[in-house]
Amino acid sequence: DWSSDVCSSDLGADANANGSVADDDWRNLRFGARMDYDISKRDRLILHADLYRETADESLNTAFFTRTPSPTPVADVVSGSGGYILGRWERRQSERSDFALQFYYNDEVRTEAAGIITLHTVDLDFQHRIHVSARNDFNWGLGYRLMWDNILPNNPS
Repeated sequence: DWSSDVCSSDLGADANANGSVADDDWRNLRFGARMDYDISKRDRLILHADLYRETADESLNTAFFTRTPSPTPVADVVSGSGGYILGRWERRQSERSDFALQFYYNDEVRTEAAGIITLHTVDLDFQHRIHVSARNDFNWGLGYRLMWDNILPNNPS
């Protein structure tokens, strides 16, 4: 079995209390896909992925950058993009035991006046279930997560 979806949003700007147009509109485009595949009677594979791109307008106070009080708002455009992939293998060893091994990778980039932020995440997860009695299962597992990022100043030319 497999499925996919595409989603798009375009939300216009709101109004400020004084009636002027606020710098807060938002646009988003997202694509996702999933596949579930029974390899055998005991094994199942799941793949899931998602990609996105978005932009949004915002209004910043110049005090954020200059560290001096200023009522002057500055218009900014925030853009972001990224995606993830998830793979999961499930195996039924017997009526009393099964396990799952899952891998996940995520990548995101966000650009705004404050900087360019890049974030990467890797997850590895293992879970094992053992049926020990009519009313009890014993579950155990291991997990590992690695995250790294990079934050750079945004110096538009």
